[in-house]
Amino acid sequence: MRWIFALLMTFLLLPSADCVAQTKDNTITIGERQEIRSNILGETRNLLLYAPVNRMQSLPLIIVFDGESLFTPVVSATRFMQYASEIPQMPEAIVVGITNTDRTRDMPIPQQFGEKGEDNFRRFLLAELIPFLKNKYPLNGHIITIGHSQGGLFVSYLLGKSPELFPWAIALDAPMTVDAKTNSLAQDLSKVLNRSANKARYVSVESLYGWDNDWKKLGVQAVNTIQLKLPDESHESMPFKGIYDGLKFLYHDFSPPRKDLSLPELRGYYQSLSTTYGYTYEIPLRVLLASAGRKLLESRKDQIMAMMDYAEEKYGSTERSIKIRADAGKLAAGPDTLIDHYLGLGKPSPEQVKKYIGRWTGTLVIRAGQNMPMDIEILMENGKTKLTSVQPWPPYKKEEPEIFSVSNDGKLIFGRRNRGSGLVISTAQLDKDGKLTGEEWLIGFTVQDDFPDDVKKQMKFIIENPNVFTLSRK
Repeated sequence: MRWIFALLMTFLLLPSADCVAQTKDNTITIGERQEIRSNILGETRNLLLYAPVNRMQSLPLIIVFDGESLFTPVVSATRFMQYASEIPQMPEAIVVGITNTDRTRDMPIPQQFGEKGEDNFRRFLLAELIPFLKNKYPLNGHIITIGHSQGGLFVSYLLGKSPELFPWAIALDAPMTVDAKTNSLAQDLSKVLNRSANKARYVSVESLYGWDNDWKKLGVQAVNTIQLKLPDESHESMPFKGIYDGLKFLYHDFSPPRKDLSLPELRGYYQSLSTTYGYTYEIPLRVLLASAGRKLLESRKDQIMAMMDYAEEKYGSTERSIKIRADAGKLAAGPDTLIDHYLGLGKPSPEQVKKYIGRWTGTLVIRAGQNMPMDIEILMENGKTKLTSVQPWPPYKKEEPEIFSVSNDGKLIFGRRNRGSGLVISTAQLDKDGKLTGEEWLIGFTVQDDFPDDVKKQMKFIIENPNVFTLSRK
């Protein structure tokens, strides 16, 4: 079924949002420098600041220590995760890099930990830096801290000391076990991470330093805490990869489970996510546009218009939202009712599926392309019926299609949502030789007017001419 994926995804992928500033002389910049006067530290501190162009919604704040070296990698990682794929891996965020003046004073080495330097620097963040940033940007209150080496020790301290203010942290090769002076830090962190109502998330990325075997002593059972090893990196090289891996883990649940959810489903998902995180997160604009784009191919005009109304209310009009709205306005036919019919089918009873139990293999004959192997298995598991299929391309992953049923006349029905839109539905029954023969149909696909003529012709042929298969029981 790769032929249809590639065909449709060509028209569904969104261009990356342009959130890098461009000056009049065409120089590209990723942020700005500012100074902040600190009465607590008795000095002026340099800040490196990055913010997305569209700031109509409140955003999380990422505080990066050792900003002179880590600010650029963090901004690069966040931009990649936000804009390089159709569905963002993490939200847009404000990033502030704090450059050093006296690093060991502010973020002490383990042997000097507990001499109040780290507490003074924490007070600077709370009383001066964060209020300064709140006046400049629309923040939602959610703060992520990232630090390397001594900075990793410091972000661990922040989480253990003030989890309600600094709930998420990425510690990059932090020297957590070098000196007994950090034992109190470990105890504080363990208490925070093991609370029953815990919203904290903590990533320890390790190469030379870290928790090593002492990680188990923390007794952490939380699913939102992890120790990641980078054995092939040095202490100096590991931050670049560690930043991405850390952010990926922190926001592991940010993307919705599918790319075609309706507006009520998306609102429910991000409301639930906001409750889980403890801070308000809106549906990202790119998620709304991606889902609406798929619903164009299913002619779901009312759903598309509702999504575009919501998107423009929250983010204003964009070139993409205007085009989707215009394309939806051209839709004449309504959505294919077969989509909702198949999605509403219930799982078959053991009696209904009894004659189909077993593993079936054979060939799917593609009408407009290269034939593909087909491998499905129907079984009983804990008294429930189940169908699994093996993807016919590497890594040959086994999956459980969301549609599995048996019709009133005994015909086997199975299939799933296509990655672009619509459904891929197979229907089959036993022939006189005991083989499973059937057809594979594309349901709910609309051929858009702006598709190239050759693509229109191929799409119409594929939709009107089902693929066929014959499978033998192994």
